[in-house]
Amino acid sequence: MGSAIQDRLLKSVQAFLLDQQSRTWSSTPCEHARLIMVSSPFRGLEMVLRPQHGQRNWTLGSTSGVDFYLRDPSLLDCHLNIEHLDDLWMITTHPDSGGCIVNGEPVETAVVENGDRIEIGDFQFVFLEATPLAA
Repeated sequence: MGSAIQDRLLKSVQAFLLDQQSRTWSSTPCEHARLIMVSSPFRGLEMVLRPQHGQRNWTLGSTSGVDFYLRDPSLLDCHLNIEHLDDLWMITTHPDSGGCIVNGEPVETAVVENGDRIEIGDFQFVFLEATPLAA
């Protein structure tokens, strides 16, 4: 019984600490959107979504042919697609992936906004939209 209570308490403390860290990250200005890993072993890893040469689409998966490569059996070769459409950021998962979780809700396709939490396979991220840099 004590073990279950300790596990819940530990998860609550971890969630609080991750929330505090994501608030720090989201207050850091940048010119592009980012996916920031909040799970081990790559906690703090930033995946930068910076349009270059008209690029408005990025992929994440477990093969070297994607934009963001994470070698892990919980991911498909091309697990997730991220697209910047005008003012919106949209994520779409591969049909065989089983989807992902955005802010606790299972989805296959979703519009993501600043501060949204995204779980893909065994990984957890915070999505941060671009904020204007001070001149």
